[in-house]
Amino acid sequence: YSAVNADGYVNMPVGDNMAVRLAASHLVQDGINRDGSDDRDLWSARGQVLFEPYDGLSLRVGGDYAKVGGTGPGNHYLGSFGPAPAYTFIPGPFDLYEGLGTDAANAYRTTLRGAPGFGLLRPLNRKNYIDMQYWGLNGELNADTGIGTFTVIAAYRADKGSTAFNGPAFNTAINVVDDSQFTLEARLAGKLGSFDYIVGGFYMKDDAYANNEFNQEFVLPIQRYD
Repeated sequence: YSAVNADGYVNMPVGDNMAVRLAASHLVQDGINRDGSDDRDLWSARGQVLFEPYDGLSLRVGGDYAKVGGTGPGNHYLGSFGPAPAYTFIPGPFDLYEGLGTDAANAYRTTLRGAPGFGLLRPLNRKNYIDMQYWGLNGELNADTGIGTFTVIAAYRADKGSTAFNGPAFNTAINVVDDSQFTLEARLAGKLGSFDYIVGGFYMKDDAYANNEFNQEFVLPIQRYD
């Protein structure tokens, strides 16, 4: 399926007190099914910088980004069940690699009935896809003090994009998301006599947005939250 999986990284010093690490990867593969589904299209990159100006003080800052595309996961028709009371299983005309989006699969779909209305299903109204982006930043500061080691860890993560997918029982579903999260942790760790101690705090802020539509042809559930 013309799969290509490539990755690489480099670690390099920058002077006596700093180091940099960079890494990247790319994975691509043609769809296994005839409608192009069960493919892969992913690439990502990450970088980090470590700075230690003197003993007892260090700062690490990093960031990453990833993009996921392609058609996405696929399905296939095994067959259908005849009407009550027998509910006899009738095998479909396809092998396991037809997918749902080919012309032949769509023609077969229009011969099937779906709940809750039990009317004939319509052809799929659009092709599956994935278009998602993920990124983040993070940092960690460690400083030795006279009363212990002071540590601060901060991070930000986000994702944004949309997907379209379908299944034998429903038409195309569309999900749109835009999420982000910020966290901050601070702590002081030290030793007092024969006792070790850690004192600190943690903060998190999470923002989530989604607009999800599930086309069941006879009903149309829509979920939206912000």
